[in-house]
Amino acid sequence: MLKKLLPIFILAALQFGCAEQAVRQDQAPVHRGKARATIHQPQDKTVEVFKYPESPEIQVQPQLPEAQPVVPPVPQNITPAPVPQPQTAVPSAPAILALIAEADQNVQTGNYESGAVKIERALRIDARNANLTYKLAEIRLKQEQPRLAEDLAKKAALLAETNHELKKRCWLLIAEAKRLQNDLDGAQQAEQKAAQF
Repeated sequence: MLKKLLPIFILAALQFGCAEQAVRQDQAPVHRGKARATIHQPQDKTVEVFKYPESPEIQVQPQLPEAQPVVPPVPQNITPAPVPQPQTAVPSAPAILALIAEADQNVQTGNYESGAVKIERALRIDARNANLTYKLAEIRLKQEQPRLAEDLAKKAALLAETNHELKKRCWLLIAEAKRLQNDLDGAQQAEQKAAQF
């Protein structure tokens, strides 16, 4: 047991011994007034200290009791920048045109699923294209998926924005999809909406 405690006692003694050797140093006094001063320290060492000239006083302006915010005048000759319109026509990108041609060929031969896959690939390239979304809605309606066709046609109508002809075709497709779902009132409302365009 003595062998275990011996290293602890040695470490404690070393730590206590090191603590006794630390020398406490007093802070240097600061004198104001003279440019040079002589300071006598307890060990009779003389140190000369140079004092920098005083900095000029900063004058603070009193705050006004009711400060009004300054609003700059609005220039009259600024015209707003034109907002870019989303593309609603079939794009001329070669990849999209090739996919549309393949999809049309597949739909004509009755291979609706392959045609839908081609249009979906084209939509991955241009997701906000209203014409592509409408084409996919037409294919889904031919596949007897009226609910999906209705949703796609609604999306295409939103994307069409100013293309009233496409919006009209979308609402007519929605009316047909509603009829296939036996929602005759909804079909009539969709036809009325189409008549507005």
